[in-house]
Parts: sequence; structure tokens; C-alpha cells
Amino acid sequence: MQEFLDWLSPIWKPHPGQLAFLEAKAKTKVLACGRRWGKTDACAVQILSKIPGMWTPSSASDQEQSVPLNLSEKPVRQLIIAPTKAQAKMIYKRIVSLIKRLLNKDLWFQKFIDIPTFRDSDMEITIGHHTICARSAGQKHNLRGDEADHIAVDEAAFVTREVIDEVLSPMMATTDGELTLISTPKGTNHFYEQFSEGIKTDHDKDEFFSLQSPSSDNPMVIAKFLEKQKKLLSASAYQTEYEAKFVQHDGYVFARDAVERCVHLEPEADIPGPDIIAIDWARYHDYTALVVLRGHQTRASVLEADRLQRTGWKEQIEWVKTIVDRYPNARIVCDTTGVGDGITSWLREELKTKSVKDHTITAGNKPQLIDGLVKLIEREHIQLPDYKPLRDELDNFEATRSATGHITLAAQCGHDDLVIALSLAAADLPYANRMILTTGARR
Repeated sequence: MQEFLDWLSPIWKPHPGQLAFLEAKAKTKVLACGRRWGKTDACAVQILSKIPGMWTPSSASDQEQSVPLNLSEKPVRQLIIAPTKAQAKMIYKRIVSLIKRLLNKDLWFQKFIDIPTFRDSDMEITIGHHTICARSAGQKHNLRGDEADHIAVDEAAFVTREVIDEVLSPMMATTDGELTLISTPKGTNHFYEQFSEGIKTDHDKDEFFSLQSPSSDNPMVIAKFLEKQKKLLSASAYQTEYEAKFVQHDGYVFARDAVERCVHLEPEADIPGPDIIAIDWARYHDYTALVVLRGHQTRASVLEADRLQRTGWKEQIEWVKTIVDRYPNARIVCDTTGVGDGITSWLREELKTKSVKDHTITAGNKPQLIDGLVKLIEREHIQLPDYKPLRDELDNFEATRSATGHITLAAQCGHDDLVIALSLAAADLPYANRMILTTGARR
């Protein structure tokens, strides 16, 4: 890497934090950095360094330098992924800019490698038979089936775990590829978990590397600017945005440490109380989520949590019926907001002998619904499963205030269908004293 950087030095030089990141050789590299740190530059340079034949080490022999290196190496395919197309385009444009500056400085070894071609409309660069493509994480269904030798995910904290684990990682199954995750932190979500892997004392340094670097590590960032931002922002916002710290800010609804405690509660097989099956319906992009909860308001346990996506109504009905058959005495509650009304009526017809309760969620009753689940979790009255989709949704569920003062409760990254289903089930739990009174013998 150092020889490559020396070759690149007429047009770009790294600051110490960027150098530490670029010199790391791990398969998975995780960079948590502050705003204006220079992550776009660092990512662009790392991608260029992986193009075979783009530069020739000073130690190469005359015979080695006469070989068209781009043809002697297997094709290298690299992907740039970001939450939006505009964000992906930033790194793409930075790579294009670096290449054009190399050409203008006559640093490009034209006898070793072809002049690159740029397809700006598709955000693709071709250099010989090597390619660099930039894509939005929102195009995840178009990404499936692709293959890559290196994937760089910008603002990885804002790209869902589902995309990283289920869409991007399989692309490297046959290439033994490398994964780079770069982001400003966003609380303690999945990006924090990936970062934590790299700072474990017992981890394999060839597999994981993590670096935490504040904005102040960039010598170009003016100290007075940081002082001003520190006064303007809340402490947690400044720590996140400029110190690259993993802070769970005030907007998060479910405290991560409280969720962790509920996940590690000992399951109780004999919790008294009814079984409640709650369903949050979806038709296309969201998930239909189902939760089975048993217990009462002071002690409850999630028996099942699952979800389906992109399935027809008939398949969803059959899926729910299969689960209902496992809990013959369960109470059933469905979200009838939007598309939920019609499918709930269909389910009621299919189940016939069972009572199905409607619950329409509105801006007026949603805070109370969510608050009920918050209380159960904070008081450790509910045992939660170690189910990643549910934990991710609880992590990403936020309260955001608009300019007019209106508060929205929803996932700011990813989905919230399981959270809604769990909240519906929790709201239907009886209180322990009422449960005892209603189940006692007649007098």
C-alpha cells in the first residue's frame, strides 16, 4: 500500500487516520469516523488500489513492466453501496476525479492498462476488464445474484443488517472477497456490533480491523468550527457526529441495554396467562409480522416471532392458520390499519370459531401502544427472543420531531413490523390481579 500511496502522492496524500485505515489488510474493515474526516477520499483510494496493473511498483523488473498486467490478472469487480443513489454517487465521482487527475498528470501507465471508460448514468467505471459499480442499498432486489471481489458500504450504519448480511455478504461467497464498512455511528445498532468485532482482543487481525477516528484527526478540519458545533449541538449529537462515538441518543425509543437484559432473561415455561397472537399485515415492501406472547403485564414471554415478505394474501392466511393451530386457546389481535382491514376479515372467515380482535393504529393511539411495550422492556417484565430482525427493529425505532412539533414513531432505517406486532400483543396482556379474579372458581 505504501508504494501505491507514494505513486499517488502528486495528487493525494492521506492524513494519519486515513493511512492507518488504508494500510490495514483485514478481510473486513470497519471505520467509524466523524463528519468531514475524509472517508469519501479514503474509500475511493482503497478501491483504486485494488485494480491490478493500475500502477507498477518501483521494484518491478523491466520484463514485469512490459507485461499488460490488466490481462494477466483475473477480472476484479468492486461495488460501492450507500443508503441512497446520491450518497453512492459521491464516492463514484471522487474515483472519477482521481482517475482524471492521474491522466492529466501523466501518471497513468497507459502501456500497462487501458484508458478507463465512465458510464455516469449507470455509475460504472471499466478499466481494462475490471469494473467499479456504485449502487443504492434501496436497489437490494436488483443486487441479488451479483458477485464481487470487494464491497465498500458507505454510511453503513444507515444500511440495514438485512442488506449487509443477506444481500451483500453472499456476493463474496465464491470470490473470498473483502468487505469495507464506513460510517458515522448511529447509536448502537448493527454497525456497532461489526465495529466491536474488530476491537476484541482475541480476534483474528487478518479477518477484522476496526478504527474509530474523530473529525479532529483530519488536519483540514478547523478547530474553531468544531468548538462552534459543540456549542450548537446536544452532547450526544456532537459525540456521534464529530467524535465518532456510539451513543444511543434521545430519539431512540427502546434502550439497547434494557433490550439486552430482556433477551437474557431466563425463559419460563409455566408463565400463567393467555397466549396472544398479534399480526401486523403487509402486502408488498414491508413484512407481515407475527408475534406469539404468553403471560400478563408483570411477566410475559415471547414464544414465537416471525415475518413474511412479498407473499400473496392466501399464503399469508395459511401461514397464520398453521401457527394458530399450535395455540388453540390463543387470543388473536390484528392491525387493521390500511390493507389490514380486508385481510383480517378474511382471516376471521377462515378461523370461524375463533375471535379475532381488530386494532386500528392512529397517530393518536400509537404513542400509548408503543409506550406500553417500552414499560414492559424497561421493567424487565418481558422475555425477548434472541432474534436479529426483532432486535434490529427495536434498535432502529425512533421518535422524531418535525419542524411543527409533531412526533413520529417509526423505524428511521429498515422496518418496524415486528415492533408493531409485539406492541399489539403487549397491549392485550391482562393484568395479573384481573387474570386471577377472572380465572378463579365461581362462588
